Formats: sequence, C-alpha cells, structure tokens
Amino acid sequence: MARKVAGDEPWEGGGLRLFLAHVDTENDVASSLKADLSDYGVNAFVAHADIKPGNAWPVVLESAIRRCDALAGLLHEGFHESEWCDQEVGLALGCNKPVVPIHYDLLPYGFISTVQAIRNAASQTSAAVARNLVLVLLKEEKTSGKLTKAIVNRLADAYSFDHAKRLAVLLDNEAPMLTKNQVNKLRKAQKENSQLRNSWHFDSHLSSIEDKIEAKSRIKSLHEIAEAPF
Repeated sequence: MARKVAGDEPWEGGGLRLFLAHVDTENDVASSLKADLSDYGVNAFVAHADIKPGNAWPVVLESAIRRCDALAGLLHEGFHESEWCDQEVGLALGCNKPVVPIHYDLLPYGFISTVQAIRNAASQTSAAVARNLVLVLLKEEKTSGKLTKAIVNRLADAYSFDHAKRLAVLLDNEAPMLTKNQVNKLRKAQKENSQLRNSWHFDSHLSSIEDKIEAKSRIKSLHEIAEAPF
C-alpha cells in the first residue's frame, strides 16, 4: 500500500463517493458526467480534476478507491491498455467495491464482463448516462441506502422546479430504502425552499412516498400481530 501523507485525502464533502475510471483522452466526458452526477448528490472523483498539484498520483488514486463507495468504468477504446484503468478496476474489485461498467465503444471484459453494464453510452447524453448510473446504484445493496440519503439531501436544496421534479420522481419510483425521517426532512425543506414549496409535482410525489411508507408500516404491524405468541 502506498504511503499516505498530508494533503493526499481526495474526498471532500458528503454524498455517495463514486470513483470514475477513464482514459486521459476522455477527460471531457468524465468531467461532464461528474457535473451531471452532482445533481443527485453523487460526489464523483475524476483524477485530472480532483488531484491537487503537487500530490502523489498513485497515493491519491489508491486512497480514493479504498475510500469510495463504488467505481464506474468509462469503457472507451484504450481503457484496457491504459497504465492505470485496469489497476483501478482491479483494486476496487479487490476491495469488494461495486463496479459498474459503462459501455461507450469498448465492451466489458475480464472480471467486469459478467456485471450488468450501462450499454451504448456514446449515443446518450451525459445527463442520461448519469441517471442510468444512479438507477443501477440505487438497486445495488451496498450503495442504495447512502445514495438515497444523498438524493434526499440534494432534493432538499433543489435549485429549480425541474430539478425538484426529477429527484422527487426518482425517489417515488426507484428508492425502496426511503425512510419516514427522510420524508419528514423533505417536508421541512418544503417550507423553506420555494422550488419545493411551489412545486405541485414535488408535493404529489412526496405524498405518494408517504402513502407507500404508511402502507409498509401497516403490513409490518399486521405481521407482528400475526406472529405474536398467545
């Protein structure tokens, strides 16, 4: 393991920590994806943007992977031959991190060939790839809870009606680990954030989420009563 020194900690802020492994020729693609993922509260690490000048690259990369929640591999031509990309994926797998292959113009190979990939990313917008990646991570047991929390926090600070609607729809349809406390947080934010307070879509989807949580609570109570000893 590379020796850490002061200043080598790559992660700043909260949210789900996602390492983006990519070839140098696709820096712009990685940077765009990083920006779009931030709309969901995902804290994406992109080496060329997030490693500060003067820091030791191998040390920072290793630290970033060991402390990330998941890794996404942006599979462009040259990824397999890259000096770093294969090692980044290998370290993530060795650390038992979820790895999501994103197929641009290179199909998944080796150990990640058996993982469900995001296909045909080259024909999608960066925003669409970001959303599809979020959907995958919401279904992954190791990342679902933390990502749900990150989306809730991001929604509480929604910057537009459209942003609020997109995240509210996502939580309503795709976030099974949402809790009553998180809903209460959003109800409180609704009073303080005009983008939530004046959004019919937000209120409608949050009410739908509340109904689902209440239904689950009733079912749980019935099961507890049925299993209680007489």
